[in-house]
Amino acid sequence: MHYNFIIVAQFYLPHEMEIAKLLLESNDIECITKDKLTIQSYHFISNAIGGVKLLVSENDFNKARELLIKQQIITESTLPSQDSTEVKLANTLNAILTFINKLKISIKFLLLVLVLIIYCYLK
Repeated sequence: MHYNFIIVAQFYLPHEMEIAKLLLESNDIECITKDKLTIQSYHFISNAIGGVKLLVSENDFNKARELLIKQQIITESTLPSQDSTEVKLANTLNAILTFINKLKISIKFLLLVLVLIIYCYLK
């Protein structure tokens, strides 16, 4: 069966997300994560991309949210809307990083040199 997964919670550190994920899975709620490996590899960009996202199916969203609030893993504050500036920026940065990772090393080097030249020029 195919479900649409949506963000139920965001965490700035992967181990915080793992606690929430284990709670939900122990209550038979299927979870997936987004940006976990990115944050583990580049922890300094966690704030920029909105941290690690924990996703559940739309059908389980309310149950999952209630469990996380009840266990005081998250607060009742709302998640950023899917159209918020933070989410758009995170999606843009993810797309840029994915694009850069697909480039050949020689092109990455040229891109780095170009960025350094622009930085030195603007300084």
